[in-house]
Parts: sequence; structure tokens; C-alpha cells
Amino acid sequence: YAFRSGERALSLSALEDALFHHRSAAQAAGAAPDGGPADRARALMAACDAARALGRLEEALAAAEEALASELSDPELRAALRRRAGSLCAETGAVERAAEHLADAEMRTPPVGRERAELTLAKAHLAAADERPTEALTVAHGAAREARAAGDHALALLAEVAVVRFARQLGLHEEARRGLERCAELASAAGDLASLARTLAVRADAALDRGEPDAAERFAHELLGHESRLGNLAGEAAALRALAAAAIALGRLDDAENAVARALALGGPLRADEPNPTDPAATLRLRAAIALARGDLAGARSALDEASLFVDGSVNAHHLRSLVAADLARVALAFGELERARIQAVAAETGRKAHDCRRCGAEIAATLVAVARAAGDIAAANAYRSDGLEQALRLDLPRAMAEIEAASAPIAGESAQGA
Repeated sequence: YAFRSGERALSLSALEDALFHHRSAAQAAGAAPDGGPADRARALMAACDAARALGRLEEALAAAEEALASELSDPELRAALRRRAGSLCAETGAVERAAEHLADAEMRTPPVGRERAELTLAKAHLAAADERPTEALTVAHGAAREARAAGDHALALLAEVAVVRFARQLGLHEEARRGLERCAELASAAGDLASLARTLAVRADAALDRGEPDAAERFAHELLGHESRLGNLAGEAAALRALAAAAIALGRLDDAENAVARALALGGPLRADEPNPTDPAATLRLRAAIALARGDLAGARSALDEASLFVDGSVNAHHLRSLVAADLARVALAFGELERARIQAVAAETGRKAHDCRRCGAEIAATLVAVARAAGDIAAANAYRSDGLEQALRLDLPRAMAEIEAASAPIAGESAQGA
């Protein structure tokens, strides 16, 4: 009964209810006299899928690995769980565990069909996690072809979303644009809310990157409606952050603050020692941006200090460590605290190098230039400018390019004076 309730909830796109019922089904299967490891594992696999659709990757992975811990005689069921666990490990950065899961799945997965496409997509995520972006893009293209051949539009959409992500990381703008077009087509063909939400999230992010806040706002409003219907708190918070970012770019700071407040309220009381799927660190960073736009340096510092408490619990912790440190450096510089700004700038650059992220390099470059210039190190400022512009140009980030150029403007005058 619990399993059927979960399937019913899933058909209605009530993902939170589906997760609850499938978890209940797994518990019941484990306790029932006529239950068995296979019934429990199927319920846990369904719970894994619901948690993943809700953006709760760690919870999804825990469900998959809990099911795998059972003694399963069904090779197809074990293979399905291995594919899920491998992909989730890759997406959460557990590269060695991902490779182990996928190696086992390889031996149990048919050479063609939907299952093969699912495995190929998991391999693409593994290549990305292992810092092989070109291979990740090639493999993701293969996954999309295999999914289409199998007639699975939803899986093909997931593969195309990965294609867009990897193409953007490599600075392949035209390929990313074509991928977005394919995502839109597949979302219509798939027809389910989760697929539409994934596409809208990608399109909103891309519009923000291109400096098109009006388009981003349209996509984000639509995304918020879909994620609300799905009950996906993480997705709702991301949509509200996109709305806030668009409003900041459009100069509507009250609207931006309202979106940020709504996003922070989604996760309940903020406690740094408890998991929060809504990523308050990323949201508080936007609150700091609003305060900066209003000239409220103390408010910006307060928001960033609070954001720092939640960074380690974020799914994007490796990015946020660098970005929040750069923001703190920018605020310290505005306060005239050069030494404090230098310390935070070093932390930002160290964090960026630790995960070798081009996007973070582009986004923190303006701050690094400004701090180096304030310290009188024009050579370092020029180096940060060149590196940052190269990354921003490669990733097609016009907003970052403009910020770097603005921070670099005094360099020419200072160089001329030195000459």
C-alpha cells in the first residue's frame, strides 16, 4: 500500500509525498514476514529517485547505498542501484566510490537501451568530477544519443542538460546554445514538471550569465511555479535566488530583498549545525550584494559573515568558499582595511586554485585586481586582469568582464604616472 501511494504521489509530481511513502514502504518491507531484500531495495530505489528529483543528492545516495547493502539476487536491480549510486557519488564529488559503483554496473548493464544510456550519463558525471571536462562533454553527447534511441525523452533531457553544463565550462558557447534549444524541445516532449524545471533552471542561469536579466526573470518566475508544485525546496530557493539576481541587475533592490527573504524562510530557522537543502550560504551572499548596492557596508559584512557559517554545508561549498572570501575582501577594501582585504583575497585565490574552477576565477578577478592595485602591486593586478578576462571571455560572462575592466581602469593611469 505504501509503495502504491508513493507511485501515485509521483504521478502527481508530489515528490515530497512520494519520498515519504517509498521510505515507509522500505521500512514495511523490512519488517513484514513475507517481505524480502528485493522489495525493500525497490522501495529504497524509488525513494532515491524522489530525493534526487528534489535536489537532495546526499539523501538519494544514502538510499541507493542502503539498498545495495542488502543481499540482492536480482542482477538487474543491483545494476540499476549501482548506476544511481555511481552517478550520485560523482555529482557529490566522491570520485573513487563512483568509479567502484560504475565498474560493477558496467558488468551488469545491457549494451544498448535505456539502461546503457543511464550508465553512459553517469560516466559523463564521473569524468567531470575527475576534472576531465572534454571527455565529460563527449560522453554526455553519447548518453543523449543513446537515450533518444531508447525513446526516453526525460533521460535524454538530463543528458542534454549535462551537455550544456560541460560546454559552458569549456567555453563552447555555440554548442551550449544548441544544447539549450534541444533541452527546450525535449522538455516539451517529456511533458513532466521535473523535466520542465530542469530546463528552466539551465535557461535562467544562462540568461543571467549573458547579462539578460529580463529573460532570466521570466524563466525564474516560471521555474518557481514548477518547483513549488513539485515541493522541491532546493529548487524553489534556487529560483528565488535567480529572481533576486535578476532584480539586482535591474536595479529593483526591494524586489531582490523580498526574493532573498522568501528563499531564507523556505528552510525554516537557520542553524549552521543542521542540514538545509535551500543553500542559505548562496542566498545570504545575495543579501550581501543587495546591501552593497545600497552602500550598506556593515550590512554586507554581516550577511557575508553569516553566509560563512553555512558554506561547508552547501552542495556548492568548493565554489562558495572562494566567492564569499572574495566578497569579504571587497567589503574590507571598501572599509579601507587593506590588510584584511589582502588576507581574504589570498583565501579566495587559494580556494579557487583548490578546485581549479574557471568560473570562480572569472568572478573573483575584479576583487583580486582591486586589492592588488590598492596594495600598489600593479604587476599582480595586471596578471589578475589578464587571467580573469581570459576566463570570462572563454565562458561568455559579460558581467564578469565588465567588472574586471571597471576594476582595472585605474591601472592604465597609474602605469602612465609610473612611466
